[in-house]
Amino acid sequence: MAGRRRTYRQTCTHTGCQAHRDIEYTARHELDTVSKTWKCRKHDKPDEHLSPTNRERTTILELHPKYMTGRQYTYDGYTNERKLLDYFWGPEGDPDKAHHGIVSGPGFWTDAKNFPPGTRLTVSVRIELPETDKEA
Repeated sequence: MAGRRRTYRQTCTHTGCQAHRDIEYTARHELDTVSKTWKCRKHDKPDEHLSPTNRERTTILELHPKYMTGRQYTYDGYTNERKLLDYFWGPEGDPDKAHHGIVSGPGFWTDAKNFPPGTRLTVSVRIELPETDKEA
């Protein structure tokens, strides 16, 4: 019989922030892997949070090849050669963090299969605030 589902509420550890997340669990030991210093999205990556004072952001992703390495079985026996799995988008110069074959956002999407390795994808965003009425 499955245990009763319980909810653990965790609050952002940034001073003064009241943001929280709810984590469901059935056994207390499931909470052992929960970070004790969790921060909400706004405080975990503050430079990525757009606001009236931080209105522009540009991110560059690079297309990286991913290989399967190690001992692999083929019809001729075992081999240690590297095998190309596919191409993935990730941070510039950091192929270990490339995990997305398709990247999308408002108004665009792109498939890594359509481009050669080393291709750079530049995504820019800008918030435009309405002009304030100075006569009011």
